[in-house]
Amino acid sequence: MTIQEMRDVKERTGLSNKALAALAGVPLGTVQKVLSGETKAPRHNTVMAISEALERALDDIEQYRKQLSTDPDLSGTMHLREDSSAFRYKGGGSDIPDVIEDAWTRSWRRQGTYTVKDYEMIPDGVRVELIDGVIYDMDAPTLTHQLIAGYIYKEMFNFGERSGKKNCMPVIAPYDVQLNKDDRTMVQPDVLVICNRDGRDISKRLYGAPDFVLEVLSPATKAKDLIIKSGKYAAAGVRECWLVDPESQEVLVYDFENLRFPETYTFNDTVPVIISGGELTIDFKSIREYLENILQ
Repeated sequence: MTIQEMRDVKERTGLSNKALAALAGVPLGTVQKVLSGETKAPRHNTVMAISEALERALDDIEQYRKQLSTDPDLSGTMHLREDSSAFRYKGGGSDIPDVIEDAWTRSWRRQGTYTVKDYEMIPDGVRVELIDGVIYDMDAPTLTHQLIAGYIYKEMFNFGERSGKKNCMPVIAPYDVQLNKDDRTMVQPDVLVICNRDGRDISKRLYGAPDFVLEVLSPATKAKDLIIKSGKYAAAGVRECWLVDPESQEVLVYDFENLRFPETYTFNDTVPVIISGGELTIDFKSIREYLENILQ
């Protein structure tokens, strides 16, 4: 499999990186680096181990579905074959922690039916998002991702301090947003801005749509952020949304409030924050130089 094919199969199976690492017998950090593209030339043996684990998972799921179609009572009792790294579902006999076992079992059986209650039961340190009842695993962010998000958050925070305009508060991930005020979606934008808080208790999470969201794209999450999350943000009432792609060095800006076509900027441009009336701008050339100095 190519790296992209592995990403696609991983999404289809619902495997988390932890579960995939256990199935493949590969360290979790290695799986994350290979699938994110951080490792440019992964070892052949590593790629084969991950590919074979994904193929086994696909085959096991297909076999289970065939059995389930004729015997619904099998639900929840499926086991992987003995050659699948001794990984089993709900039947014991595995050294893999229950949290991984349970997350994997739930993911292929219940995607589309999860609620905020399920989301809240996921252990601390395991980052996921809930969108329309589907749980999406969130890989550990890369250094580039964190530097971009942190830089933009800092610029927004400093603008509020300098201007005295503190009615809008920037927040950096991880912070829960119960976007649609229902029990089927909980997201964590990389950076968000909350304006006119009106006495709402936002200490634990934001109930409803923020005014501004920014997502830093990665190979593993690009499709979700570009297609699924941007649409959710628009429908929920987010006023402005930025999608920053470090790979292509482009910034896609959505002005949902004024129903304008999105504008595309590059890492050579200065981008105005629309909800600030253009008073706050983010110099992406400075961000590019900042990254080059740190990552050289």
